[in-house]
Amino acid sequence: MAPIPRILIVEDDEIICNLITTMLERRGYSVVGRISSGEEAIVKAAELEPDLVLMDINLSGQMDGVSAARYIFPALPVPDRLPDGPC
Repeated sequence: MAPIPRILIVEDDEIICNLITTMLERRGYSVVGRISSGEEAIVKAAELEPDLVLMDINLSGQMDGVSAARYIFPALPVPDRLPDGPC
């Protein structure tokens, strides 16, 4: 059986974050973190090493999602493809 993909959600709107989390977990994915700022996303992505980061563009704090992604992408290993999900 393939490992369950681990997903980090970066979203500053709590309602949207809850909705995304619920949708993913109902489909069998593992949400390993829910972050609301770009700065925190960089730290947590390095710490948790998720398979996928769902990043909002407009975030609270000094750093937007695009800037945070520029730090996260080169720091994490990028697989040739994601593991097969539960769907």
